[in-house]
Amino acid sequence: MCDLSLVVEYDHDRFIPLYCLKNDLKDKLKKEWFDTWSGFELSVSWNLYHSIGSNIFAQTLKNCFSQKKTILLWKNGLLNRECSCDILIKQHDLKITLTVRILNPKEPFNLDVSNFKDYATFVFMDYYLMIQKMFYDNNIPNFFDFDLNFKHPLFLQNGTKKLSEIIEYDRNYYGKLLSYNHVFKKGTICDECSHTSIFEYSSLNQIIEKIYPLFTRNSLEVSVSNGNIESIKKPLVLFDLNLNQSHTFSSIDFMNLANFYKFRVKFIEKEYSSTSVKLSLKFSNETACLIDLQKRTQKTYDQFKVIKLIRTKFVMTNSTEDKDEFVYPIYAGDQLTVKLQNWSSESYEISIEFNSEEICCYSVSTDIKVKPELKIDALRSRNSKEHRATFSKENVKFIILTEGLYDDEYNSFHNIYLPDQNSCLKLLDPRKKIKEITNYLEANFFEIGKSLRTLNNTDEEGRRGILLLPTNIDSCVNENLGIHHLLNNTLAVHTFCLNFNYYSQIEQSFFYSHLIDVKGIPVSLKDMSKDLILYYMISSYFLSKAQNSNLIPVNEQLFPSFKQGCNLSEKLREFASKIYKYLIIFFDLNDFQNKSITYNIRQTILDKLSSQEQSQVEYFFLTTCYFCNQMEYNSINDLKHSKRLEIKYTNSAMNYAIKGRSSELTEDSETIDLNSEFVENFPELKMLGFINLKLNFENSPNLFSKFKCLTLIQLENNQMAKLPESLFQMDTLESLDLSRNPLKNINEKLFIKLKNLKNLSLDNLSISKNDLNSKITLPMGLKKLVFSSIQFDELPFNFDQCKLSLESLKFSGIEWIDSFFYTLNGDRHIVQFDSVIYTLQNFLTLDQITKLSAYLDADKKGYLGREECIKLSAFIFKKFPRLNTISPIIFEFKNLTHLDLSYQAIKSIPDEIYDLKKLKELILKNCILLENLSSKLAELPLNLIDLTGCISVKTPPPEIIKRGTSSILSYLRRLSSGKEICKRTKLMLVGLGEAGKTSLMNSLISASNSNKPELTDGIDIKDWVVELPDKTKLTYSIWDFAGQSVYYNSHQFFLSSRAVYFLVWNVRLGSDYAGLDFWLNSINCHAPGAPIFIIGTHIDEVAKFTLNKEKLKARYNQICGFHFVSNTKNIGINELVKDLLDVTLKQKYMGESIPSVWLNFENLVKQKSASESLVSYDYLSNLASECGIFESEEILNAIRFLNDLGSIQYFERNGLKDRVVINPQWIVNVISCVVSVKNTPIHDGKLLHVEIKNVWKNYDVSLHEWIVKLTEEFDLTFSVPEKQMHIVPCLLPEEKPDFQWQNLNPTESNTLKIKEFKVLYHFEYLPIGLFNRIQVRLYQYGDSTIWKNGSLLHKNNQKALMEQTANSTIEIRVQGNKPENIVFVIHEVIEALINESFNGIKYDYSFPCPDCVEARSNDPCLFSSSLLHRANEFKAPFLQCNKYFHAISIQEMMSVMPIDGLSNLDMNLEYSLRDLKKIKTKLKYDIAFWYCDKDVQPNNPNLVNPLRVIDKISKENYKIWFTKNPKDEKLDIITYALKESKLVILGISDEFSKDLKCLEILSLVKNLLKKNYLLIEFGSIGARKWLMNPAFASLCCDYRVIMQDPKRISSKLAEMFESIDLQLQDTKIDRDVSKKPPEIFISYCWANSHEAARKGSRTTKTSLGWLDPRNLVKFFEEHNINCWIDTQQINSNGGIFGAMTKGMNTACVVIACVSDEYANSATCKLEFRFAHVSLKIPIIKVVVGTGNLWRRNEIAFLGGNYPEVNFQFENPNSYEELLSHVRKVLNSQEPKKEVKRENEIDKREADSNNSAFQELYELTQRRFLKQINKLINQNFKNYPSLFCIDFIESKKLPKDENKINNKMIFKIKQDDQEIELYTCIRPLCEHEEGWHLSNLVLVLPELLPEYCGYLLRIMNIIKNGPLSNDLQIFLLDSGHRLLADIEKKSSLSLNIGESYLQLRKFYIEEYESKNVVLLDGKDIKHDLNKCELKNGKILWLCKNHVESTNAKLIDDNTTNESSTHDPLANQILEDIKTIDISIV
Repeated sequence: MCDLSLVVEYDHDRFIPLYCLKNDLKDKLKKEWFDTWSGFELSVSWNLYHSIGSNIFAQTLKNCFSQKKTILLWKNGLLNRECSCDILIKQHDLKITLTVRILNPKEPFNLDVSNFKDYATFVFMDYYLMIQKMFYDNNIPNFFDFDLNFKHPLFLQNGTKKLSEIIEYDRNYYGKLLSYNHVFKKGTICDECSHTSIFEYSSLNQIIEKIYPLFTRNSLEVSVSNGNIESIKKPLVLFDLNLNQSHTFSSIDFMNLANFYKFRVKFIEKEYSSTSVKLSLKFSNETACLIDLQKRTQKTYDQFKVIKLIRTKFVMTNSTEDKDEFVYPIYAGDQLTVKLQNWSSESYEISIEFNSEEICCYSVSTDIKVKPELKIDALRSRNSKEHRATFSKENVKFIILTEGLYDDEYNSFHNIYLPDQNSCLKLLDPRKKIKEITNYLEANFFEIGKSLRTLNNTDEEGRRGILLLPTNIDSCVNENLGIHHLLNNTLAVHTFCLNFNYYSQIEQSFFYSHLIDVKGIPVSLKDMSKDLILYYMISSYFLSKAQNSNLIPVNEQLFPSFKQGCNLSEKLREFASKIYKYLIIFFDLNDFQNKSITYNIRQTILDKLSSQEQSQVEYFFLTTCYFCNQMEYNSINDLKHSKRLEIKYTNSAMNYAIKGRSSELTEDSETIDLNSEFVENFPELKMLGFINLKLNFENSPNLFSKFKCLTLIQLENNQMAKLPESLFQMDTLESLDLSRNPLKNINEKLFIKLKNLKNLSLDNLSISKNDLNSKITLPMGLKKLVFSSIQFDELPFNFDQCKLSLESLKFSGIEWIDSFFYTLNGDRHIVQFDSVIYTLQNFLTLDQITKLSAYLDADKKGYLGREECIKLSAFIFKKFPRLNTISPIIFEFKNLTHLDLSYQAIKSIPDEIYDLKKLKELILKNCILLENLSSKLAELPLNLIDLTGCISVKTPPPEIIKRGTSSILSYLRRLSSGKEICKRTKLMLVGLGEAGKTSLMNSLISASNSNKPELTDGIDIKDWVVELPDKTKLTYSIWDFAGQSVYYNSHQFFLSSRAVYFLVWNVRLGSDYAGLDFWLNSINCHAPGAPIFIIGTHIDEVAKFTLNKEKLKARYNQICGFHFVSNTKNIGINELVKDLLDVTLKQKYMGESIPSVWLNFENLVKQKSASESLVSYDYLSNLASECGIFESEEILNAIRFLNDLGSIQYFERNGLKDRVVINPQWIVNVISCVVSVKNTPIHDGKLLHVEIKNVWKNYDVSLHEWIVKLTEEFDLTFSVPEKQMHIVPCLLPEEKPDFQWQNLNPTESNTLKIKEFKVLYHFEYLPIGLFNRIQVRLYQYGDSTIWKNGSLLHKNNQKALMEQTANSTIEIRVQGNKPENIVFVIHEVIEALINESFNGIKYDYSFPCPDCVEARSNDPCLFSSSLLHRANEFKAPFLQCNKYFHAISIQEMMSVMPIDGLSNLDMNLEYSLRDLKKIKTKLKYDIAFWYCDKDVQPNNPNLVNPLRVIDKISKENYKIWFTKNPKDEKLDIITYALKESKLVILGISDEFSKDLKCLEILSLVKNLLKKNYLLIEFGSIGARKWLMNPAFASLCCDYRVIMQDPKRISSKLAEMFESIDLQLQDTKIDRDVSKKPPEIFISYCWANSHEAARKGSRTTKTSLGWLDPRNLVKFFEEHNINCWIDTQQINSNGGIFGAMTKGMNTACVVIACVSDEYANSATCKLEFRFAHVSLKIPIIKVVVGTGNLWRRNEIAFLGGNYPEVNFQFENPNSYEELLSHVRKVLNSQEPKKEVKRENEIDKREADSNNSAFQELYELTQRRFLKQINKLINQNFKNYPSLFCIDFIESKKLPKDENKINNKMIFKIKQDDQEIELYTCIRPLCEHEEGWHLSNLVLVLPELLPEYCGYLLRIMNIIKNGPLSNDLQIFLLDSGHRLLADIEKKSSLSLNIGESYLQLRKFYIEEYESKNVVLLDGKDIKHDLNKCELKNGKILWLCKNHVESTNAKLIDDNTTNESSTHDPLANQILEDIKTIDISIV
């Protein structure tokens, strides 16, 4: 047995007895401790009078030993390394030596650290004390050895060796240490200077007394008994309590129940009068007392309330939370005392006193083991549960005292404890400093690592660290690498990759690293700056923390002589750790605060190399690591996956993740062999994922059991029919995804073996209920289960092990074709059979799918139309098992937060859902049988209920559902207080005049009616109540519509889907003259799905009549019956009533549950409507309060619901929302005053304002303005203020007025690029009123040319003629240079209006052939959207113009037409941005320079002359416009010049701000022309009075160049030119004439390249012919012709707007290397189309490979007329033939000559260019926003739609660390000041004439690749428009680096839709966490508002634009989409009943 006190713990569970250590480690010591040393050294030797026992010295070694610090340990010595010091303690004979060394950082690293010697002294004295303590404890006499090695700190100061002076130095040093005050919170370690324990201090007094008797004892007293502290006469704890904190202290924190019975909480310093603080004492989780303190009279302690709780069980009780709390303030000296007394073996008492008064006492049984816990918390404000009370300026300070501290000691404590000059915080403590920095790095590990950059220019992408190694590294690897290797060798800098991956499935992050295998770049330590040393040190830290064992991927260049005998990776890791530990002491925490740590290696290192050397190594610094991206899902290269695995193996350092994905799984898809060799190659694999790849496990059934680190497996769609059992033998697996595999057999007992499984995804499997013998047992700890698209009607799992751990469950049925695909006028009208196969391939055989398709496609069309798609959906629903009721087991998942039961057959959500107390998201998409939701849902913390496609829901009603989750919960919450089953509807009587509608209404209401009714004027409304057999009542609101045609325009506003229709006709007139088709079409348009009865009247007067019932029924499936009646003789009335009741009761809204309170409210409103028709909103609110509805939000919801039911009319637009119509008849009468058969003052559709009093003479004058606005709301009128009238389009004359509209002449000169765009809208039925409402919504673009069937519109020099040319056609013709935008505007209005009010309408639209438009044809060929959809579905490559036989690419037409969907978004953006740049480059000037003439003072040497700056710009070859006489220059000349300039420079100054003309130019540039501008500040140094001018308010934050100091003009000119280049980067002329742009663009497929094949690219049997396309580059360069090819663009930015587009735009000819592989490549086809369709540049076809199938492809068709050269087989003459074609093209193109304009200005052309740009930019925004809005369904939360990225200055952000926790910080210098810029997300106002920034700011913590796909696109749009002036990101070099990073990351991003949703989700989460800030400090909720414009569009607008557009505010989830269900979508319910599922 050994003495346990002499055992050290090594490597956690290993212990080493000190007596077993070796006697000597000389060899190892030589490698770590060198005789030659360059630095600072302290050393002392003690000579002993006699030998000491080994155990005595061993005890000292044990005290000094540390696993982290000790390098070597032997019997007689120890080598430690800490605080950048080496500490050597050794014993030799009768001598003990202590030596501490530290390198001088100035020598090796050029770091100027003045106090590094103090660090060494601190460490030395600490170890010095330990040895002195050894001498004292063991009574060992000794004396100093004053030899040459004596280097005591005092000796080094003054050279003395006098013992008395050394003793005095030691006494003063330790006295100074002890004079500081220390803080002890835990045990005996000072919390501030943690290096020394209290035991050492307690012994120190005695040591110093014995050794240095002159030393005076310090006042600190500590008594120790059995190693436990009994009492300390100092406070145990001091805390600050701030606004958002609470402190909880358990008994173990501040007292020992066995020995200690009393503690106190004492508040110190001062009064906290505005503070509310809660103190609560708990015993085993039961609150014993709760004390709230506030508003107490000074020094009066008895006015507080104590809330005592009755203890029944030891559980937490919250019963006090809802009670009123009387709280009092706290004063200095207040204290809470807790006593534990009357202790016995059975019980003890706990009493609580406040300021000496006992407030409660408990007796506690000791066997319960109750432990007290004190909680001190900031109370929330009494009036708000969301906001805590506001503290006074400083935090609340309090201390916890034991009975050892008495009151008389308090004052002395208070004076010394708080941090002051005596606090130990002031100590120079290197250990504490290192601990702080290390803790900081650990806390921000991933954030700092992800921001490491070796370059800060636009080419940077990959994360890189740097490592310095000796150039002779091969000779050093067998040694222990250390600092000395950096001192004594020539060094080279190496880089290594930093890979951070977060896997959301397992919520873990991984960090891996590897060195780049390249010979390092020589570097000298003296050349490295402090910033680079910091970067080096942090890099070393990260390399030492890498989670992969192997850091060396390949060692051919890095370590050419490396032998496998030593573990090089481990040596490098240790070396990196040494570097970090050595360097850390020389930096402060402030050096690390900027987490975006970048350094420009190019400037420091690469610039010292030759250009040849740079080109050899640059790639390894600048681009994405080749190895790190081989197995990424979205890898941009074309390697086979087997080749990637091979590369992955050779790069084994990066073997932690293997990810492979193919676009789709086919018979030809690659097979990956997973065998034992695979495991051997990747032993440390953490993540394995294969998607759409075949896998082969046959040769290795035990494969997975061999992986020891694998945590995540994703095997999706791999054709796996059986799972290898070894998959379930993995203890490390946490996430498993087996989706979309044809699995049939699953062993039910296997999953439970996965003990650490957290996530399991089993989606779209072939398995069914019959394939299982028992339930699948799930493992304990499972958190997420996805079991979707599965053939089960119940959950086949045993959840016993994971009930309480499950947090997310998705159990959805097999999906059918979503209704989105067959909406009435949606993207797709047809579905091909391929889509059917893809949907059902895992559930039906191919033969079954074929039979099903044949059954559905009865007419053999070859595709499925809308109705067939619905039948297919019905088949899928009925064929496969689904959940009918929610499984009870689900309600036992107490921690469930997400539940998805989509596509199931459930009919209700039961009350048991309330058991899921933590549920936040409930997804019920397409549960088409779902009818009711439990009101208990309102009591859950839900933030999302998704009811998309739930077409049968009754409770809540559809009107509530469409408003989103908050409205649903509000409705359900009110239901819980009481509800009534409601049976009510409208009965609409329509038909021609005098058909008998009013008589029929009277017949229904009264038994008999013989009087002839009067003619109905407008609409009459009456109620009819019918008592049903079950004694319930059915209420009809009968609406009798006037039948005269003049009223038809007003009827449309009142037709409702919640109604039954009586179409009444007079049989005497015959059915042909009854207008049946008109009315049936009208009802179908406005109320699709509503039942219709066709009723013939006057049958008693006609003996015979005819009606083709079958024909009508076939055309209008809404017809539910035909009846023939006589109102006078009561014939057929009873039968009609019976059928009416039967049909009515079948309507799905019958029997809805309505809150009783809301119905009571409705009844009160009805009572009021008997006397009033129009009331104020406030009056209605008071009425609601009488019914018990108090909350303003619920009042609004109730009013909205009654509006939806038709009981009242409420309009939420400004100017209308202050009143509510409570009598619908009133509004009918008001409109009848405008549209009436009676004579009115309105003539020819003109309502003069002077006639308003006559039109509504029967209404109060005060209402006239409100009524006029009401007619505008109904789209009945629009205002023409300049003519003091309103236009009523439906009353306008039908005669077409005279106006000019000239057809274009194709042969005339077209300098203004005017063209005509023609669009036709074809309607099956064009409802009356639709066209006139379109006219109203487009009124802002109209002029006086308007008639009933047409309008002439104008917008930015574009004019449009819109006409209703037939009963079913609307024709639009637009002329202008960019007519597409106004066409899109009109289309949006038509689309919005149809979705809003005419959603039953069927229509198609046709757009012109683009080539016909370019040819200025007056009769272009038109392509319909339905034709385009069909062609796109069938993958047709082109369409042919049937007028002029143009060949039009499908993609080109998709870019022209307003097609929904994201598939063509990139193509649209590419075209738009290209055209925008073209317009910008056409501008005459690069720069327009405007300045104030008073700033031109040539004789003043203290001012910079603007003309001097202009001269410098001119000499740089910029085309610049300026005037030497600004004061007299004509405004029209200036305006033209500004329009024709790409950039405007404004020379602002104090004089500028006083000059009216300058201010006018400023406004013109910024507000009207919206030009890009740059500010240059002139005037006297520091003169900035211009900032006080309000006109400059929006410019004060803009970037500007300060040009005020003549001495600094050189640097400022450089800054100016840098800014100009950034602004003009897309349009500037390259001033370096030596750079010749490429003349040839080579387009080819990698599969055809021999070189690419050798590197692993995929090849086919026909891909490799004679020519390698890459060889063409060399050939043409030999002939002095430049080429563009992708392999030369390694450093180019990726993405769709990257190098390919730029290269093709500059080329003169494209060489397309066509082949079979080329024709099948989406990228190649895109390039070919772009050249042929968009750029229309010459193409030469070079045939490569050996196949010829490409000749049947789109490429052959489009390129039929281009020359062709064959390189498939050897033919040397082919090169000359190709060269001949190329030269012919190049010679034919005339050199571009600069056309000098005459002095006379062509203003028309300038205006044309300006309007073209504005229209195109607006169109680009409209299209983008339309696509984005498609992604936001009605259940998305209400948040803005558009976001951009920008910089914001840190000073503008609130000082709240939670809101500015940003890791992406950029620093710039401006006015000699360093400015911090935070990267942030900014929502945009979506105003139609241009977006702009809102004041909302969300600091972006990290630029994730997931966000970049969306950000790339929107930033490219913004960059090309005026908004770019307002974004700093476009004005700074840092911004352009960030944009380049976005572009590169976008290639690895998700698609645009997923990318957008990820960013929007991030914004929403941060907003709800209150991390979004508002720059102006106003209400954050009202900075942007969701609004509905008058044209029907829904946008997010700022407050100013809400007011200027008079938009209606929307606070629900209304979208731009139709709010009602498609009647054909409802047809699925009928088809389910009739579909035959036995056909397969």
